[in-house]
Amino acid sequence: MIKSFSPSEIDDFRKFISSPYFNNGRNYNPLFNEIVSHSHNGKEPLHSQKLYSLLYPDKKFSNQTLRNRLSELFKLGEEFSIIRRLDTNPVEKEKLLLQNYLDKKLFKLFESKYLKTKKIIDLMPDNDVKFKNISFLKTINLTLLDSKNTLDAKEKQHYERSMYSLCIFLIEIFEDSMEFILQEYESRKREYNIVEEIIRDLQIEKLIQSFEKSELIVHKSVCIHYYLYRAFSEFENEQYYYKAKNLFNAHSSLFSNDYKEKIYNTMINYCLIRQNSGIKKYQHELFKIYNEKLEQKLFEDLRSKAYPVNSFRDYVFVGIELKEYKWVKSFIEKYSSELPNDIRNDERNLSYAKLYFAERDFEKSLQHLNKVSVTNYLHYMDASVLKMCCYYEFDRIEDSYYEIDRLKHYMRNHREIPEIHRVPNRNFLKIYQKLISNKSNHGNRDLGFLDKEIRTMKFISKGQWLVEKIKGIN
Repeated sequence: MIKSFSPSEIDDFRKFISSPYFNNGRNYNPLFNEIVSHSHNGKEPLHSQKLYSLLYPDKKFSNQTLRNRLSELFKLGEEFSIIRRLDTNPVEKEKLLLQNYLDKKLFKLFESKYLKTKKIIDLMPDNDVKFKNISFLKTINLTLLDSKNTLDAKEKQHYERSMYSLCIFLIEIFEDSMEFILQEYESRKREYNIVEEIIRDLQIEKLIQSFEKSELIVHKSVCIHYYLYRAFSEFENEQYYYKAKNLFNAHSSLFSNDYKEKIYNTMINYCLIRQNSGIKKYQHELFKIYNEKLEQKLFEDLRSKAYPVNSFRDYVFVGIELKEYKWVKSFIEKYSSELPNDIRNDERNLSYAKLYFAERDFEKSLQHLNKVSVTNYLHYMDASVLKMCCYYEFDRIEDSYYEIDRLKHYMRNHREIPEIHRVPNRNFLKIYQKLISNKSNHGNRDLGFLDKEIRTMKFISKGQWLVEKIKGIN
């Protein structure tokens, strides 16, 4: 826990554990200082007996005593983390105070705090967190209206609260359904999907039509999620995607950045699936969305530590496919610094390798590939396939066969690789082996049958390059 603290958090935590209110009269500073000294200064791990002797030089070692002190300090760390979190989230603090005033029946203080909190929430950019905060305010205010016995005001508040509750429910259930559809697309199926059953029984088309005419932004948000859900559940019916996109663009200035990123990423997932289905226009659509995001400084997805790799790879792929080489180079130079430390070098080198390969500078491509240390299966397979392509261009037959064996062995031993990533590389190997076999036999065979075989494959890595090589031989 302490390793995750910034220098300012370490200073604040030291003050925190020095407070008698929290430490119950016990001095935790010597223990804390020893841990900080070792966790932040790169020293050797501090073993229990050594730590105990530093804290209690005149006492016999007691593992239980040490465990008790560490456990107590950890609980203080949790308390500190909660308070820090509240300090950076004023709305949550106000909500806790409102509940406290209500519990103690301090109604005048409650009303004053309620108006202040409502003002803070009203000024927030729109997103699902704001909608939930509004719903909370309306719910907690119902209790006050109960005590005042103001029937008209209570009925109005109840109606508004129920409307926000419904909208939040619909947004969440549409998001859940889209997630399940994505999982199914990646071959992770469930026998029974209760979310899909509920949506099917809702029959809410009339409600959505009325929401679209409404001026309330929460209603617009429901419509955006509904149309995105319909786009995912009926991939071929792209009108729903464009309905969602047009509605989102018309109101995006009102949304918070994190909410905009979420909607953009959902649209990107839809476009990726359509592109992978062979519909080329969605590459242009993806490129357009990527540029819209970057122009608005929305690139939190590039900082993501999602395993096995974040979306940086997709930006590069689309730019190269559209032959926007200058854009790709600029993108790598400008945004690779945003990548998480543990994948930054691999992702940067792989991206340059792909770019130089597309520009037919195979020497530079191999130089960057040889710098890839490989930390996950996507990096490994991307690098391996590209190496084979470079070896083919340089007539390095032995290296090609060696890399074929390596990739086959790797895919056999890594069962965690999903089929959606396994199949394109398996298909690549199937065609590439025949190509390299032909090259090692001095190209005596007619490979027209390979061109037909590729066309039967829905997913294949470097398919365009393979077709180009086959045509060249024929």
